[in-house]
Amino acid sequence: MEKPLPILIENCVQIAWDYLDRSNQISDASFASRFLSKHIEMMARKGERRPLLLANKAISAYQALKETQKAA
Repeated sequence: MEKPLPILIENCVQIAWDYLDRSNQISDASFASRFLSKHIEMMARKGERRPLLLANKAISAYQALKETQKAA
């Protein structure tokens, strides 16, 4: 049975958050939380339901954004 969308998003955000937190990549908790939630929700609303894929894509997007900010 498929999980309801809010539960799926919450679980995926937690997976992504745990990884980023353990690897010390979160400098602004509020920004990171909003970014991960929005990114995961956007993909889930387009139909993606695989939790690890959602979390991993959000992690990659967050890391790419942070790299871009460092270069600027």
